[in-house]
Amino acid sequence: MILEQELTVVGMILKPHGIMGEVTCSFSSEIDFENTEFFILCVDGIFVPFYIDSYRGKKSDTMILKFDGVNSEEEAKPFVGADIYLPCSLLDDEEQNLTYHYFVGFTVEDRILGTIGEIDDVDDATENVLFVVGDKLIPVVMDFIEDVDHSQKILYTRLPEGLLEL
Repeated sequence: MILEQELTVVGMILKPHGIMGEVTCSFSSEIDFENTEFFILCVDGIFVPFYIDSYRGKKSDTMILKFDGVNSEEEAKPFVGADIYLPCSLLDDEEQNLTYHYFVGFTVEDRILGTIGEIDDVDDATENVLFVVGDKLIPVVMDFIEDVDHSQKILYTRLPEGLLEL
């Protein structure tokens, strides 16, 4: 069984492309498609690997994918809006750090303020990416991040004074 904590989000399915089951996908990190055999999608709450039949570039961060067994626009439509996952074990630490969604579920521990809470979501709708921690928004700025404990899922920060009161 594939567990969510073993995965990291690397992209999202945006829309069907044509009538042969292809989908347009956006990726948040650079993927080595030559060495990637499959992606994982969540289907009815279960993480399922989908093997890549073919792919081609559209823009630098957008690809058109064809998954084995998805052969029509109707079969592709249910996947629109789905996150695309890869196992963390297939990504090195640098690639994992580039994917902000990897940190969902991590506890934010500030060196001065103490425990702030768990990262619930990532707001990447604007150029300034934010971690959503309860009702607090924390800018994802590498200068604020001091250390990451991947095994304990703790993000150690040193936030500027007054940032959480904004």
